[in-house]
Amino acid sequence: MTTGRCRCRNGCGNCRHPDEEMSAIDMGSSIPLTSTRPGDSGRIVRVLGKSNVNRFLTDLGFVNGERISVVNKTSGNMILDIKGSRIAIDRMLASRIFLSPE
Repeated sequence: MTTGRCRCRNGCGNCRHPDEEMSAIDMGSSIPLTSTRPGDSGRIVRVLGKSNVNRFLTDLGFVNGERISVVNKTSGNMILDIKGSRIAIDRMLASRIFLSPE
């Protein structure tokens, strides 16, 4: 997504910024993982980030359509149940995962 107002000081209008990427998501039924509580569950609908972040999350099982549930949440860090495994991620990674609540 490009915007006419670039934040990189070059004024190119072609920069991608995380908050602009998030606004491009259909937020009608999806929510960021960071806004969930322990016991909440849903299906992953989108994972944002650069290719190395996406690859890391994909390797852990965070792929579109996969069911995920929140086991615990402390200071933004989360323990999640995905594919029968418990995985801990920090707030930064959790903010890149969007799900459709069940």
